[in-house]
Amino acid sequence: MAPELIKKEKYDKSIDIWALGILLYEMLHGRSPFAPEENSLNKKMSIHNKRAVIQNNILYKKLTFKNGLSEDCLDLLQKLLESNSEKRIKIDEILKHPFLRPPLVPRKMKSSNLISAKNLPGLNSLSVLPVTTIHRSNSKKKIFLDI
Repeated sequence: MAPELIKKEKYDKSIDIWALGILLYEMLHGRSPFAPEENSLNKKMSIHNKRAVIQNNILYKKLTFKNGLSEDCLDLLQKLLESNSEKRIKIDEILKHPFLRPPLVPRKMKSSNLISAKNLPGLNSLSVLPVTTIHRSNSKKKIFLDI
């Protein structure tokens, strides 16, 4: 539930951006960002009390993030979960955010690691893909398709 709903303020489509932030947080952390801490006292809490704690956390709790998130990921999460709906990131900014952009650094490969797509048996069944080269990694036994 977005902060503006808890405060019974007017809201717009930015609540969907808040919801996207909640989903991304849960996918990356494996838990809800505002759920009460798991302990024996909270397990005995009524649904009404848990809801009140969650709403209080949404309004006042400082978010914590696990170690290992990239700077871009952390930046996007913080902008999605901005409590002030007017300062929250807009959809066009989300689509341009570096976290959602593919890296533009080309992969360096030795020419000895490259094999022509036409030299692979059975590739005709994949002919709908515009494959230009296939990278063979001897150390991990993986094949990468560059399309």
